[in-house]
Amino acid sequence: MRDVNSKAENWPLGKKDQLADWISKQEQIVNSLIALSLQKRSLLMELPTSEEQLKELNGIIAQESQFLLNLQEAEKELAEMPHELSRTLVEQELAERFSAVQSNFERLKELNQENRTLLSSLLQYINFSLDIFGQNPSGGIYRESPNKNGEVEKVAVRSGQFDRQV
Repeated sequence: MRDVNSKAENWPLGKKDQLADWISKQEQIVNSLIALSLQKRSLLMELPTSEEQLKELNGIIAQESQFLLNLQEAEKELAEMPHELSRTLVEQELAERFSAVQSNFERLKELNQENRTLLSSLLQYINFSLDIFGQNPSGGIYRESPNKNGEVEKVAVRSGQFDRQV
């Protein structure tokens, strides 16, 4: 362990800062993704119905996609760093920051799961609403009489549990 720390202490300041910068990028990206997930959740809970709300939802999704691409680039940067450089995580400050980034990733994972559940519920609600609107309108209590123009006749419908005449 002492050997790793001594190597880290002997590196030029730029090399140490390379990992610190990488962790800072991760923090910024994850915090932005969390903020977007919270925005998306509040929008989904309002049941977006207007075109403006749907555009806002699409904008959030586009921003998330861009941040995910940035995250992918940051992962490539980490892969390009020397192996010994990643061992500087032994240093207390960087280890704490890295731990915070990991906990933020867990928070993001939870938010994404909640948003997935909300989207699923919203989709079920939309399908249910479409089924109701798509029902055959001739199944009502009254209809236009086929023999008499403009007159309405009562349709014989089996009463439901709550349809009782008093």
